[in-house]
Amino acid sequence: MEVLFLGTGATLPSRKRNVSSTAVILDESILLFDCGEGTQRQLMLAGCSYMKVRWIALSHFHGDHVLGVPGLVQSMQFSGRKEELTFFGPGGRSGLTHFLKSLQAAGLLNNTFPIRAVEMHDKTTHTADMGKFTLTAVDSEHNTPSVAFRLQEKERPGKFHPGRAHKLGIPSGPLFSRLQKGMSITVNRRRITPEMVMGPPRAGYSVGYAVDTRPTANIVKLMSKVSVLVFDSTFDSGLRTKAIETKHSTCVEAAVTAKQATAGRLYLTHISGRYDDISVLRDQAREIFPSTFVARDFLRYALRK
Repeated sequence: MEVLFLGTGATLPSRKRNVSSTAVILDESILLFDCGEGTQRQLMLAGCSYMKVRWIALSHFHGDHVLGVPGLVQSMQFSGRKEELTFFGPGGRSGLTHFLKSLQAAGLLNNTFPIRAVEMHDKTTHTADMGKFTLTAVDSEHNTPSVAFRLQEKERPGKFHPGRAHKLGIPSGPLFSRLQKGMSITVNRRRITPEMVMGPPRAGYSVGYAVDTRPTANIVKLMSKVSVLVFDSTFDSGLRTKAIETKHSTCVEAAVTAKQATAGRLYLTHISGRYDDISVLRDQAREIFPSTFVARDFLRYALRK
């Protein structure tokens, strides 16, 4: 499980930063948080196949977060994709379904594979099941309908202890695998359950994503004890008034959110083009939340290899 930043700039692409997109690599599949223009090329430059993208979670429908969707889908089509692609995003009259239908009506989404839309906000779907993971959304605070997301790995089995198994007379091999998969076995007429050789279940890893938003109590609650929080940091603390006016956040507000949520680490993203030197954002945030890092395009962070 790995976080890969594909676009970390605010509003406009620059020579250093593309517009918003963050990939989470899950086994052999990829979930994208937002899909700014040129995202499929960013994936290629990062050495990842855009064909592995299985889910796209759109926080809202401003251009710097969604204009990469038509290009990505077209690239998938020309590359022979047949597998379903699932989109998550805000609902309502101008929500995700309307957005995708508008692209189709304009001839920009002539896909030859299934596309599924799952609208997510406080009044409809709140949590979506993705097999080994769940995706939960709450409404965020921007100047258009928007959501914040939490990707949560489901509880993992406890650690397997070979020493315990050998003491119970279990030979190495297929029986180990059965126990690790949660199945009981019989050895020398004795029934052995997984709990006899496995440690307690382990909490899964999690990634929180909240951009183009003001900090809110709902977001803090959603991100409680999240492993990695990716949060809007358009401005430094001296521009808080501008952040309030434009419904964005400062680096300090991002750090306060991470601290209140007891996050594992914080990555600042959606960085305004005014900052050639990002140390001011990092340093201000670290005074509040020491485990703060400023994301850059193609930065990777492995939660579990």
